[in-house]
Amino acid sequence: MKRFMNKKVAAIGLAAGLALGAAGAAFAYFTSTGSGSGTGTVGTATSWSVAGGSVVGTLYPDATDAGPDLGVVTAASVTNAATSGYQNLNKIVATISVTSSGTYPLEAACTPSDFQFYSPTSTWSGSGTQTARILPADTLAPGAKYNIGDLDVTLVDNGAPQDNCQGQTVTVSFAAS
Repeated sequence: MKRFMNKKVAAIGLAAGLALGAAGAAFAYFTSTGSGSGTGTVGTATSWSVAGGSVVGTLYPDATDAGPDLGVVTAASVTNAATSGYQNLNKIVATISVTSSGTYPLEAACTPSDFQFYSPTSTWSGSGTQTARILPADTLAPGAKYNIGDLDVTLVDNGAPQDNCQGQTVTVSFAAS
């Protein structure tokens, strides 16, 4: 049995020696190159959802900046209508328009120049004109809303009869970009 074990040990040693010898042997091989690429799609901007709100209050000539004769713009907002992707709300431009019919033919027609914007806390530019520039510079998440505030409309006291403005509808329009 001792002799059988010696042969077994010798066989294992020989196999191990051959394996170690083979590890040091040289092998032939090829080299190559490869490349790959992947593609992705960039999303697109979604149009802003603009709610114009309404002008609350009755406008009369000779309104004071803080008086009851102002029309206060309420419930106006801009919403990122996208389902994914943040968008930057850079500016909102508000403009005044008015229906211009009147029943006083000897007086001037009622025009947007009979009205002006007023900003009680001056958070935007254009107070005293028919165009206001609101610069939120705000990045909105999908579905997020920017509420337009601090925006009033007054009927300018121009020193002339403004009878043709009686009963007219004043509209404030918003364009967001």
